[in-house]
Amino acid sequence: MKTIKYLLFFVCAVLYGNAAFAQKKNDTNVRAFEFEVGVGFAVGSKDGLVGMVPGPHFLIEARTNLKDTPWDLGFQLAYGGIYRKDGYHDYVTTNRFSMVAFTDYNFRYWDKVCPFAGIGLGRTTIRAEFPDSVSGGTERPVLSSTYPAVILNPRIGVEFFNHLRLTAEYKCTFDRRSSYFALNLGFAFGGGRKK
Repeated sequence: MKTIKYLLFFVCAVLYGNAAFAQKKNDTNVRAFEFEVGVGFAVGSKDGLVGMVPGPHFLIEARTNLKDTPWDLGFQLAYGGIYRKDGYHDYVTTNRFSMVAFTDYNFRYWDKVCPFAGIGLGRTTIRAEFPDSVSGGTERPVLSSTYPAVILNPRIGVEFFNHLRLTAEYKCTFDRRSSYFALNLGFAFGGGRKK
């Protein structure tokens, strides 16, 4: 929970720190719609196990830039997988598919670089697989469970040249075992400044 508190504090500080740029104009003359495809990696905590291995993170997101404002609204579909190692050198995997609605504030003070910060709220499906430690053989069966959870998703990032996006986000499910940090590189089709 400390990580989420620090990230939320940073997002708020960035949003309210906009006053420092009051002498510059935040360009809102941008195209209305954009669509992003991204790939990255997800990292979770060990959560008392022997180790943790980063997993893949994939996303697609549609966004609309609100007219005459620096805000946008988006809807993201993402898949992330994190892997944890138990004492038997097997992996306990936690994979999830999430649907998150976002709002972002865009700092469009420069021509080629646009920092942004935002927050999302949505739903995720978690699938956890655990080796059965009770079984006595060398080939242990895998126990699995799937369940839904609410997800809070703060994020920060930078868009380069109106299309290339580097984003850091924290998908928090209020359960340390299934929350994770992701770093993504995406490409946005559409959007950008109007000519």
